[in-house]
Amino acid sequence: MCLEPLKHSMQAGLNTGDVESAALCGVRYSIYCLFSGSKNLGSLEKEMQDIRSMLVSNKQQHGLASVLPLIQVIHNFLGRSVNPSVLNGEVYDSEVGLEQEKGYPANINFICLMCSVIAYFFNDYELARSMSGKNNPWAGSSTTCEQLFYGGLTCLALAQGGFQKRANLRRGQRYLKTLRQLGRFCPESYAGKIFLMQGEIAVVKGNLSKALIKFQSSIGLSITEGSSHEQALACERAYLCYLHFGDVDRARNFAIRAKMSYDVWGATAKVTQLEGVIASL
Repeated sequence: MCLEPLKHSMQAGLNTGDVESAALCGVRYSIYCLFSGSKNLGSLEKEMQDIRSMLVSNKQQHGLASVLPLIQVIHNFLGRSVNPSVLNGEVYDSEVGLEQEKGYPANINFICLMCSVIAYFFNDYELARSMSGKNNPWAGSSTTCEQLFYGGLTCLALAQGGFQKRANLRRGQRYLKTLRQLGRFCPESYAGKIFLMQGEIAVVKGNLSKALIKFQSSIGLSITEGSSHEQALACERAYLCYLHFGDVDRARNFAIRAKMSYDVWGATAKVTQLEGVIASL
């Protein structure tokens, strides 16, 4: 994994006075830490606050345009926002950020991605769709995978709910096709995501047995890769799958597994959300 080399490079840049390179490495480190799901969100928040301080003290405003939304995403997961599905809180307001970053397409793209990701995780698929529709997966190559993954998942969640079912299924399939093409260059990083999207497509098509095989494959790979958030997400989608097909007992079991995985990741707000779900099943 590239996390430790990036962290080392950030420190090397600071030691040698190359603050621009240090800022770039700090931003990339923050992005990859969040999307790898390999670090507890509580400890990651502290690291990102240190990176934020480094960017401020070295007047690296461009880096702050990425790090502040990331910190707010973590705060939403930690339960430090009024509405966890909206990227707005003590650290960052996405509406203000989008206005400030006009003229900087890459920054706008990144903000929209963060908005769509947090909305998807908290099941506000309409909001996730509206934000993902504003970004271009190829505008920021460092987050292309995440834009394809969460954009596709959003389309498939909407299709499962019956909203423009055929159109959203086709969109989800197109996202998956592109993700699979990228995955040829690093199969181990993409396989779990691909299985999860395939499971979601199977749900839309009404194929319960195939969906569960794909979800289980995604869960297994996420455990192997140490990706707590993708393990939690795959368990959550499996719970919603069983609920979709009317099997409440199995739905509850997967909801419990999802809650446990989110707890390991440190996503307190998701744990609270799922506790309510479990109590109602």
